[in-house]
Amino acid sequence: MTRQISTATVTGKSQNRTALGMMHAYLKKYPNTTLSELRAKFYKQNVCPDTGMDELFLTHQEIEQGKNGPRSKWYIAESACFVGDGEWLVLGDGQKVGFNKMWTGESLAILQQEMLQYQIFGQVDKSCKGKNGFDITYEYESQSKVETSAGMPIWVWIIGAAILLALAAYFFMN
Repeated sequence: MTRQISTATVTGKSQNRTALGMMHAYLKKYPNTTLSELRAKFYKQNVCPDTGMDELFLTHQEIEQGKNGPRSKWYIAESACFVGDGEWLVLGDGQKVGFNKMWTGESLAILQQEMLQYQIFGQVDKSCKGKNGFDITYEYESQSKVETSAGMPIWVWIIGAAILLALAAYFFMN
């Protein structure tokens, strides 16, 4: 049985690394998320309106197309989105998605507020030494919340046995 993540706390060494870590935590907590669901839940205009990019989540093909567009320098220099080892967001179907790299303090605050509903918390700490610039700490649902007890309580069995004994004694005496 897979343990369910209850909360995730992300510490990133910068604003954009904190945002990246929060998205990694979200996908670990909700592993069956699709690209269209990500784009709908974390719509650029609502979450990171000042990025200068068209989308927060880009497929490999969209990144390649960006290298020929008006912001080609960003894509060629890999400044547009996270595409390094361990940085790609990996969806449940195995698809890899690049994540927007440009995050202001205001946009990060919006994302942090949005992530509260998913119990994912993010903070910036320049001293963070985590791989890919962020650390994630997960807390899991307790086993008592996940498991349910089976069977009847013992008192039901005792009352049932007493009734059966009383019936047996009645029919035996008559």
